[in-house]
Amino acid sequence: MVLSGPATNLAKVMDLPGAKELAARKVRLLVWAAGDYGSGAADRHIKADIPSARRLFGEWPTPIVAAGGELGAALPFPCASLDKEFTWAPNHPVVDAYKANHAQPFDAPSTAMVAGLYAVRPDAGYFKVSEPGIIGVMDNGTAHFQPSAEGKHRYLIGGLEQKDKILQAYVELASTKPVPRAPRFRGVQKKDVEEKKR
Repeated sequence: MVLSGPATNLAKVMDLPGAKELAARKVRLLVWAAGDYGSGAADRHIKADIPSARRLFGEWPTPIVAAGGELGAALPFPCASLDKEFTWAPNHPVVDAYKANHAQPFDAPSTAMVAGLYAVRPDAGYFKVSEPGIIGVMDNGTAHFQPSAEGKHRYLIGGLEQKDKILQAYVELASTKPVPRAPRFRGVQKKDVEEKKR
């Protein structure tokens, strides 16, 4: 599971009957784009709802890997790809949203993409993970990592030596043209269509 915003809704999910037990069975890993494990700067996703962030780190039933803002800043999405890789659609929603959000050229920080990339390709070698520990949330919205052998939290490290491969993966995953799905008919409908063709 990937979380790329404040913890508010996911913390509320834990209040539903049986939700924690279901998450424990179905969610192998929660990857959250939150915190800064380099400079220790406050994080806007944590600051947006500090009580929910504390609750998520404290009560979520499966391991959590945090993707920090320092990685998103060091591995920005390359805006030059917008006019090259996304041209298969004349009005691509990703391109339109990206250009509407900020004056161009602008290589946007990619913390959410770091989290998503690690979640879908954890064994690709893009990132290393920290030792186990416990992530706590401070009153000012910073995340503090305390190493602990019993902890079920980790954070992502590095990636800069793989920067070219990571940026290529960003572009490929974001710009891939969807494969059209073949229409599906139930048996009777398909037979009717074939008879109409005769």
